[in-house]
Amino acid sequence: MSEQLGIVRPLSEVDADQYSLLWLESRRLNPDIFSDATGEYDINFIRTRTREDLRQKTKIILGCEDNGELIGVGEVEREAPANRNHRARAYGMYVKESMRRRGVGEQLLDKIVQEARAMDGVEQIEFGLTGNNEGQRNFFESKGFESYGLHPRWMKVNGIYYDAQFMGLELGKPALMQREEVEKAVKAWGDLASSPKTHERHDDRPPKSTRPKLPGSMRKLTLRDATQYQYLRSEARRLHPDIFADSYEAEVRKTIAEIKREMKQRTIFGFVPEGGSEILGIAEYRREEDENKKHRAHLGGMFVKESVRRYGIGKDLVDVVIDHARKDGMAQLELGVVASNGQALKLYDRTGFNSRGAVHKNWMKVDGEAIHVHFMILPLDDEVTTSTHS
Repeated sequence: MSEQLGIVRPLSEVDADQYSLLWLESRRLNPDIFSDATGEYDINFIRTRTREDLRQKTKIILGCEDNGELIGVGEVEREAPANRNHRARAYGMYVKESMRRRGVGEQLLDKIVQEARAMDGVEQIEFGLTGNNEGQRNFFESKGFESYGLHPRWMKVNGIYYDAQFMGLELGKPALMQREEVEKAVKAWGDLASSPKTHERHDDRPPKSTRPKLPGSMRKLTLRDATQYQYLRSEARRLHPDIFADSYEAEVRKTIAEIKREMKQRTIFGFVPEGGSEILGIAEYRREEDENKKHRAHLGGMFVKESVRRYGIGKDLVDVVIDHARKDGMAQLELGVVASNGQALKLYDRTGFNSRGAVHKNWMKVDGEAIHVHFMILPLDDEVTTSTHS
C-alpha cells in the first residue's frame, strides 16, 4: 500500500459544497453501488439537504481531506428505534478514483468504526455491499466484518438486478451471534415452520380444522380509521414487544395527526367482520421510494386480535397484500419475521415466501435479549434478468 493521504475528520456545514459535488460524482460513476443513484439531480437540493444533515447532526458524516480537498467520504448513523439502537449503520463510503489504493478507504472505515464505538450502547456496526464488489467484500473481511446475509435483487440498474451482501462487525461489547448460532437459527426456522405444535395455544376455541371461517371482508383503511388503527398498532406492541421494533410506549404517545401522516405513507388493509365495523386485523404495504429500488415492496405491521386468531384472517391479510403488490407492478414482496415466531414462519412459508437462510443477527433487543430476524422474499414476476452479487 502506498503512503496514506489526508486527514479524516467529521464534516461541518462549511464542507457542504465539496461534499455535495463528491456525492454527485459517486452516484454518476457508480450507479450499481448506490441505490439512490437516479442519474438526475438538482445540485442545489443536494447542497440544501447536506447542510441540513450537518446542522442537525442526526448522523456523522466523515471526510478525508488532503490539501484542502475532500477526496473521500463516509457516514455512520445509529438506529433510532429503542429496540434497535444497539446497532449503527455505515454507508455512503466513496473515494475519488484518482486517490484509490492509497489507504483512504481504510482510514475512513477505521474512523467510522471508532465513531460507532464511541456511541454509548452501540454493540455492532453494519454495512451493505451492492454490485460486483468482491474487492470491497475482501477489504471489509480484512477489517473483521463478517457476512450475515444476502438480499436478492436489492436494486435494479439499467434492467439488471444487483444483490446486496450485508456485513457486520461486533464492537467488543456483548458478543454478536456467532456463525454456529446463525446456523442454529436457520435450523430452528425449518423446525418451527414444519412443527404442528409451534406456539400451540391452550384456549377454549375449537381446533382450526373444525373452525368455520369467520365471515367478513377486507378493505383499505382510510384516515377516518386512524383511531382504530392506532389502537391495533399499540395493542400489537403491548402484547408482542419481541416482534415489533418500535415500542408500545412510543406508539401510544403519537398524536392522531402523526398517525394520519404515517397512514399516508403506506397502504393499510383491515379485516372487518360481516355486519360489524370493528377492525379485527391489519397488514401494511409499503413500496420502496428510491428509483433503483422501486421494484420492491414490504409487508409489515401484521396483527390480528387475539380473540379471533386461527380463523384464517392472517392468511387472508397476507393474500390481499400479495395481490395488491402484483397489481402495483412489484417484482418482489419482502418482510422480516422474528426467528422464534414459528406461527408466522409457517404462515409465510405456506404463502410462498422463503428466507434463503438469511438471518439478521441481533436485529433488535428486548429487555437485554437479542432478537434475530429472518428476511423473507416472495418473487412476484417471471422476468429473467442478470443478478449479480459479491
